[in-house]
Amino acid sequence: MQTRSQSELQQLQESVAALSALVQDLRTTMDERHDSTVAAISALQRRSSSPPPSLMVPSSPPLPSEVAPEVEPLPSPPKIHLQLFDGSNPLDWLFHADQFFAYYAVPPKLRLRRISCYMSGDALAWFQWMHNNGLLSTWQEFVSALELRFGPSSYENHRQALFKLRQSGSIVDYQREFEQLCNRVVGLSPETVLDCFLSGLLPEFQREMAIFQPRSISQAIGLAKLLESKFNDRPFLGRAIPAPSPLSRTAAPVLTAPVSAAPRSAPPVFPARPALPIKRLSPAKMQARRAKGLCFNCDEKFYSGHRCRPKQFLLLLADEDAPPASSVSLDCLDDDCSSPLASDTPPPLPVSLLSSSSPIPSHFHLSIDAVSGMQSPRTLRLTVYIQGRPVSVLVDSGSSHNILQPRIAQLLDLKVHLIVPFSVLVGNGASIGCSGVCSDVPIQLQQHAFRISFYLLPVHGADVILGVQWLRTLGPFVSDFSIPSMQFYYDGSLVVLVCVASVHAVSMLPVEDATRFPLTSLALDVSADLAALLQRYAAVFALPRGLPPPRAHDHRIHLVPNAHPVASRPYRYPHFQRKVMATLISEMLRDGLIRPSTSPYSSPVLLVRKKDGSWRFCTDYRALNAITVKDRFSIPAIDELLDELHGAAYFSKLDLRSGYHQIRMCPEDITKTAFRSVDGHYEFVVMPFGLTNAPSIFQSAMNDLFRPNLRR
Repeated sequence: MQTRSQSELQQLQESVAALSALVQDLRTTMDERHDSTVAAISALQRRSSSPPPSLMVPSSPPLPSEVAPEVEPLPSPPKIHLQLFDGSNPLDWLFHADQFFAYYAVPPKLRLRRISCYMSGDALAWFQWMHNNGLLSTWQEFVSALELRFGPSSYENHRQALFKLRQSGSIVDYQREFEQLCNRVVGLSPETVLDCFLSGLLPEFQREMAIFQPRSISQAIGLAKLLESKFNDRPFLGRAIPAPSPLSRTAAPVLTAPVSAAPRSAPPVFPARPALPIKRLSPAKMQARRAKGLCFNCDEKFYSGHRCRPKQFLLLLADEDAPPASSVSLDCLDDDCSSPLASDTPPPLPVSLLSSSSPIPSHFHLSIDAVSGMQSPRTLRLTVYIQGRPVSVLVDSGSSHNILQPRIAQLLDLKVHLIVPFSVLVGNGASIGCSGVCSDVPIQLQQHAFRISFYLLPVHGADVILGVQWLRTLGPFVSDFSIPSMQFYYDGSLVVLVCVASVHAVSMLPVEDATRFPLTSLALDVSADLAALLQRYAAVFALPRGLPPPRAHDHRIHLVPNAHPVASRPYRYPHFQRKVMATLISEMLRDGLIRPSTSPYSSPVLLVRKKDGSWRFCTDYRALNAITVKDRFSIPAIDELLDELHGAAYFSKLDLRSGYHQIRMCPEDITKTAFRSVDGHYEFVVMPFGLTNAPSIFQSAMNDLFRPNLRR
């Protein structure tokens, strides 16, 4: 079997060699014939330029003015080459080949033997296979086989495509598509081709072309290009132009040649600007793009800092909140307004709520103290009993209604009436949804029993909030917020409510010098033991000064091999931030956290506002992090930390001030932390925020520092 394959392979190689030799012989023969033909043509031209000898009559020598000028021989015609065919544009190449062989008067019998010299790639391999199998015998068979192999499908209806062609871009693009289809269709009259071109133009162009009445396809294409240039140059493109009056429309004469002599009744209507494409993504499409990592607005991969190309016009479509068919009419905080809970009466049933047509309540609001549970001068924190269980109550004059946490209602198995959901405005501008009420909840306040109705809202801090809705039912009352306490009469007896001491009353504020303001001088309602403990460790709460000591966990920045220094362009800052940035830089220079730098590295900085209104100094190290070798130290998971708290009864929290600045940078890596600001070029001596391995280094340092106390 192997011997047979080798013999077939040898025969095939011999056939290829013979075919190559034949091709070379054909090419040499054609060149020789071309040269002989050119020489014969030149000889004929020279012979035809001189008169025959029989017509020459001897006479006197002609005068110089009678001597005929010498006729120069015509130059030899240039050689025409047929480009190699590799399988692309087969119809154009076949037309070129027919013209080439017709010019050199090559008969169809010899064309098939010479055509292989002008083929390459897939086309040559196909021709070799067809020739070895004896499938090509005439030139027409070769043309049909080549069109079937490399040409367009015979099932395509080019005539139908030409009739349905419509302009979708510029006139040049439309002309290119039109001419390509016209080359595939044969037998159409010039009038039909012209009508197809005009019918495919935009409606605005069709109206203008109807005025000029082009006579040929070339004239129509030229007029269309001129109209496109005129439309693009007009600054008021798309502006509506008023239609002419009936008098001007009837008085306008028919357009005749010359065109300049015909008055125009009205300016042409210019095409309107094309509407911007609006792309809407369904939730399923958004999820699919998110899974593939694609941008929602373009088809490129999404990454941090990605910008769509070309730029996108983003349109946010939001449905207006229509007033619901039913809502709860809440307290207006006036005497003449009624509320379903103002008189501690049960709220109406859901059916009656659904039939109500009152607007959404606009006076239901909560203070920020009620939402966060923080202690403030206008709130009182008490302990009451509901069904024999103690709950935390916050008496807040800044909240309009009584609030109960849903988890308390579920824990105490209170009956909840469902209502139409609505939003409640909070003091910080946010809103919380409410969807239920609890009516006539019995509350034991000292020795007195109250029945109060509540709205269910998921607030933080206190379990129950008693607002103005409950305070207005007490009548006159006296509040002393210096104690703090509250006094009022209920059922003929005096009720005195005293605020419960809370740890939130102790607020530690940083001061410039801890020795100038001892903790004993603060007006805090704390015990003597707690005051002595705070005074003993006053240095812990003071602002840090100087650099931390060198440790084994000093931060290093390992770069990938062959990495070059990064130098990013600084950001532009608002004018009011320049003074803030200069102040922060001067403070860090004073504390020794940074120093002037001459490093080739440079990263931009920016200011980010904190929740308390102060500014956070941030350095954008994204370019440096991209060439940094990532640390594989594992950060503990929150679930694992919570599992370790099993069995613990007391919990404490330590919040380090600028914890990353308690770790120093290795001396050889300080230059890599350099940043540029409006004041100059600096570098960090301590570990800055924003480095990719900073969390791992900090966690490793904390683990080693607290290792004797971990898991005990």
